[in-house]
Order: sequence, then structure tokens, then C-alpha cells
Amino acid sequence: MKKNIQTTLIALLALLPLGMQAQSVVTKELYEGTQILNSDFEDFHIVTGSSKKYIEPDYWHSFATADGSFASAASQNLSASDDIKQGLSGDSCLSIKSTSAIIYVANATVTTGRMNAGAMKPSDVKNNAHIEKTEERDKDGFPFYAELSQRPTAISLWVKFVPKEESSKATFSAVITNGSYYQEPKDKDYKDVVVAEARDEAIESGDWRNIVKTFEYSQAEELVEKDPQAIMITLSTSATPGGGSVGDELLIDNLELIYTRTIKIPASGYATFAAVKNNSIKLPEGLKGYALGSTANNEPIIIKTYKAGDVVPYTPLLLQGEPGKSYTISTTLYETGEKTELNDSLRLVPATELSSPLDGYDYFYLTENNGFEIASEIEEYKALLRVKSDIAAENYQHILYKAEKEGDVDGDSNVNATDVKALVDRLLGNELGMKGFLVPDADVNGDKTVDVADVTQLINILIKQ
Repeated sequence: MKKNIQTTLIALLALLPLGMQAQSVVTKELYEGTQILNSDFEDFHIVTGSSKKYIEPDYWHSFATADGSFASAASQNLSASDDIKQGLSGDSCLSIKSTSAIIYVANATVTTGRMNAGAMKPSDVKNNAHIEKTEERDKDGFPFYAELSQRPTAISLWVKFVPKEESSKATFSAVITNGSYYQEPKDKDYKDVVVAEARDEAIESGDWRNIVKTFEYSQAEELVEKDPQAIMITLSTSATPGGGSVGDELLIDNLELIYTRTIKIPASGYATFAAVKNNSIKLPEGLKGYALGSTANNEPIIIKTYKAGDVVPYTPLLLQGEPGKSYTISTTLYETGEKTELNDSLRLVPATELSSPLDGYDYFYLTENNGFEIASEIEEYKALLRVKSDIAAENYQHILYKAEKEGDVDGDSNVNATDVKALVDRLLGNELGMKGFLVPDADVNGDKTVDVADVTQLINILIKQ
């Protein structure tokens, strides 16, 4: 019997589109609590225990996993599609198609919550998508809610709507809750449950396009300060229950939650920044970003520089900008950049780590005087300098970086005798001639150590000029 079941499953999996063999980049390990898992719609599964061959995206639900007295009669047409927009990541997107329900059109719907088929009439509120943060799972182990612990600014998704009638409109909603029960269509006022919402109830016919909607946050006193707990995102082929036509198709891909932060550069010209966990950012015009590591002598050093327009994979940064000016920084989930490899002796880390600091490390924050000093209370979305306790100093007044010109030790864009003096000063522990916060590194020969060999290399550079 077991062999027959395995054979049947293998046969069914062989029928799935090629795109279903891909793997989502939006995984639980990296993004739970900040993004919707499998929001690039790369992972699908056959619904366990269904009498029909129903397919759902992992972490998403349809009428195939509905509850309610009419659940067994509910029809659903979901599939993976390779009709993806050129340039988007991944090999597949989600296709939902409306079907016939005898005298009504059965709108195709997908949600991070759970569907309820509780009435024959489509407009009855017993037919709904609902969410509640509980331990309940479907038979394949996926929860009937998406966990969210942060406050996103907006939601972005790519859609392509192909209705049978041009006048038909598709719809989506995104509702952040405090974890209590919530449903759409609503059966009561949920103002004490809804933390924020964003929606578009008039998605028109057309080719692939990007929809971005800003979250409107509740002003209810009991919700303003509390962290959200869950989010229900629901998409349907019709904004009207039972509306549209049989065969209306909505394609969905690359959905992401966007987190936007405004940071004001202090008078020093420098600040630290840490994005939401594992989310990349794009640097706005006017900012430079630096990833920090350590030299062989355990001094802080810039190991990678990012310029305006660069996508920075999740790395806490030292930022340099115009003093007093504010910059808006947004996360970007699907754009990629070159990841920087960091060692663990000395590096920047999110300030939130201070609430549960790692044993064996000391933490430093950036002061107004351009130095890193022992940390106390730190603001969210800032970054700390984390240093192994056995090598930590009392403070760090300078950050080293590689000069653009080989041998330009004093950072004046010239290579001459003053660089030799600056290098010797460095060897003697004298920082004269290097008064800036960012100090050019004196490791001229690149062996990760500052010693007499660097003096020899610098003299050879001068002789060749």
C-alpha cells in the first residue's frame, strides 16, 4: 500500500510545471517575521488528503484547505506558471483562475490566512479569508497565518490580470493584526485588531506591472506602540464576491514588504545604520556606506565601500553624508549586491543585539566626536562596533581604509615624502598627520600587517615615480 501511495505521488509531481522544481529565496530561516515566506512563488505542493489534485504554494492557502460547511464542495484552480515577467527573479509565478460554482462564478482566491466556505451565496460573510495566530496547521504543516514582528512601510507585488471581460477587476489586501481573529469580508468592526492595512480593489486588465501600496497604520492607543503579530495577504480574481467570469486569471509574483527609514546625519558627518533583519537596502544619492572588519592588528578597517545606488546585502553600515541632512533608506528584497565576507573579531552588528549581547564581546557606539566608545542605550536601526573582549580597547577613534592611490598613507591624494613620515609615525604609534575619523591604511604592501616592509614598499613606489 505504501509503495502505491509513493508511486501516485511521484506520478503527480511529474505533472507539475518545471518552475515548481525551483527553490524560494524567501525562506523561514532568513525572513520569518519580516517578509512573507515563499513570496516569490517558487515552492508548491499537492494538498494532502484532498480528493482532487489541488496545488497550493507553500505557506499560502486557498479553498483547497478551507474550513466551513461547504468546504468539500468548494472549487479552486491554482497552479505554478512559467509566464513570468522578464527580469524578475525565479522560474515561476502563481496563477489563480476563477471556476464555475453552478449558478455562481467561483472567484479564485489565495491568502496567507485560511479560507472559509460557509455559505452557498458568495457575498455571505461566512465565505471569507480569516487569520488568527494559533498553532493550527494544515495537513502539510503550513500555518494559517504569516508571522510579522516588524512594521513595514509599504507592500510591493507584480501582477498580470487576464480577465474574460475587460471591465472585470481583481483585488488584493494586506492586513497587519495583533494576532487576534480577523476576517474579510468583515462581520464586525475589527479596529482593536487591525494594526495597519493596504489594499487595491481595482486591479485592471493588462500585462505585468508593479503595484506598490503604503500601509495606513491605526491610531488606536492600544495598537500604536505594540509590535504586530501577523499579516493576512489575500488576492482574488474579482473584487466582487461571485463576480467576474469563469476563466479570469490573475498571475502574481515577487511580493515583498518594504521597510523605509529616514536617518539624519549628525554634525560629525557619520552615522551607523542596520536594516531590518536580512533585508538588503539601496543607498540613496548623497550617502556612502562602509562595511567594517579588522586588520591583523585588530584595528577597525573598511573592507568594502558602497556608493549611492548600490544594493547592499544585509550588512550593518557606517554611513557618511552631509551633516544635518536627512536621507530615506528603503529595503529591497529581490535586488542583489555583492555580499561582504566579515570576520568575527571586530565588525558592525545591529544595535538590537545589545538586548541579548554575546558573551565574550564588548560593544561600542559611534559618538558625536567621531569615535566608538563603550555602548549603553542605543537606538533601533543603529549599528554597534562589536569586538572580542580579549582584544577590545577602551575606545576606537579612527577607522582605517585603503587609500585610492597605492602609497598614499596620509590620504592627501599624493604619494610623496609626507607619506613616508606618516607611515613611520604610524609604526611608532603616533597618529600625527592622520587627524580624520577615516584614516588611510598604512599597509602599503597588502600583507595585512603594518611594519618595516611597508616602508620599503613605499620607498620603491617613490623611486619609480
